[in-house]
Formats: sequence, structure tokens, C-alpha cells
Amino acid sequence: MASGKILVAQGGGPTAVINQSLVGVALEARRFGEVQRIYGARHGVRGIVNEDFVDLTQETSHNVTSQ
Repeated sequence: MASGKILVAQGGGPTAVINQSLVGVALEARRFGEVQRIYGARHGVRGIVNEDFVDLTQETSHNVTSQ
């Protein structure tokens, strides 16, 4: 089976909507066996350019929203 990685990048300020959408992506991605790693880019596109990623694979919804 092929393995996959997901990278999430968001723009805008830290709001409840942004935080919850990040949690939703991370939790939903875990439902798919093909997804092996879930990464978040710090500061949106700038994080992609600077290769500044956070591994969200093992994070819980509580941990993600409290960071």
C-alpha cells in the first residue's frame, strides 16, 4: 500500500474557526489508511517556503487547539 503525507497551510489570524478547521483536517485525515503523516505549515505559505513544519500526526484535538 502506498503511504502518503498531508500538509496543511492556512492564512489569517489565529481564530476559533481556523483552529477548528485545522483540527478537522487532522482528525479526518487519520481515517484514511494511506495517510501516514500529517504536517502543518507554520505561518501558512511562509512556512512552506521556509520548510517550517509541525508534525500533527499524533496530536489530539485538545493539544492542537491549545497551542
